[in-house]
Amino acid sequence: MRPEPLVVSVHDVAPSTLDQVRAVLADLDAAGAPRRVLKVIPNKDGCEDVRRAPELLGLLAREVANGSEVVQHGFSHRLRGRPMGRWPARLRAAFFAPGVAECLAGDKEELIDRVLAGRALLREAGFDVRGFCAPAWLAPPWLGEALREAGFRFCVEMTALCDLCCGRRLPLRWDGHVGSPAWQERLTSVGAALHARLRPRPAAVRVYLHPQRLGSAAYRRALRSVKALAAERPAVTFSELLEGD
Repeated sequence: MRPEPLVVSVHDVAPSTLDQVRAVLADLDAAGAPRRVLKVIPNKDGCEDVRRAPELLGLLAREVANGSEVVQHGFSHRLRGRPMGRWPARLRAAFFAPGVAECLAGDKEELIDRVLAGRALLREAGFDVRGFCAPAWLAPPWLGEALREAGFRFCVEMTALCDLCCGRRLPLRWDGHVGSPAWQERLTSVGAALHARLRPRPAAVRVYLHPQRLGSAAYRRALRSVKALAAERPAVTFSELLEGD
């Protein structure tokens, strides 16, 4: 039986994180993962319009030319107001994603407007994205249907890749580096291990990296994981995973 494919994703790609993102990409090259998914924030904190960042756009264009994929990562990646919705999501937002669970705030119309505004910015920048990932993977349950109506092909969740065209969910084994303090990284790692036990045969293995705390033990561990996985299985994008399933 062939091993599941590998998806490596780099989060929080924005003008202000460009130097750190470059460092992550260089580390991934060295780890044997030259193809990856770049989760781009269209207008980080409401003041970093990607259209006005030529160095970042050049990097993204080179990455896409080499087989990587751009996915939209919220609009501003900033929570506006109090998080709404079910208590587990609000709890995760408070303890693991303070201030960044953008898709849990505001009403439905406001959130859809932000999503569409972000997609328009990326399209004007030269990237017609097919996928969306909510900051911290936190979003209301109706977001998938709204994304489908807006023309998105897929939505990335913490534990699954959602095919918006037909409603199927491809389970993902997940692990990585969230760029948080050590105690949060340890809890996230425990959660990943428990989920792997419950889902022994996923559609793919996904390792994510954030451009914060690059010198941490969690970051080094995630890179070692990428290197070991990339040595025995093909690296794919989310679009390729959907097409090949």
